[in-house]
Amino acid sequence: MCPAVAPDFHVSTVHYGIPFDLLWSHLSDPLQFPHLYPNWTTQVDRADEASFRGVGPGGDTFRIIQRLNRDHGVIDFEIIAEGGETEVSRSRLFPLPGRSCLYVHVATRSSRMDDAFWNDFKCATDQDVENARRLLEQRLVSQCP
Repeated sequence: MCPAVAPDFHVSTVHYGIPFDLLWSHLSDPLQFPHLYPNWTTQVDRADEASFRGVGPGGDTFRIIQRLNRDHGVIDFEIIAEGGETEVSRSRLFPLPGRSCLYVHVATRSSRMDDAFWNDFKCATDQDVENARRLLEQRLVSQCP
């Protein structure tokens, strides 16, 4: 029997009918986040050569540092809040047969999240992951070979 996933983690998955090479540049680019993940970001700008500055729907600001490994489909971001609290956004993009991909995102509950906030966060994350799939399939399907 497999152990249950701890309640302080939430896994979101979506299947894309788009090849890895087309998806990678969109999912790994923080400048795309406001369109893809509107429940999380409303604005992203390049802060410097190593990071981006994000703004959340409530006006909160945070720093985004990419931790990418294209060869392994790793799309991780270090998110540093105004107060210095750091969390890591962990995602993987797996190429599948038939020129499609599986995208998996793991959200981790931070110490500042009460139960109500955590439940809302999980729903918003699922909505954002699905929103990204819908938008990218609309935008990229015509580019599929």
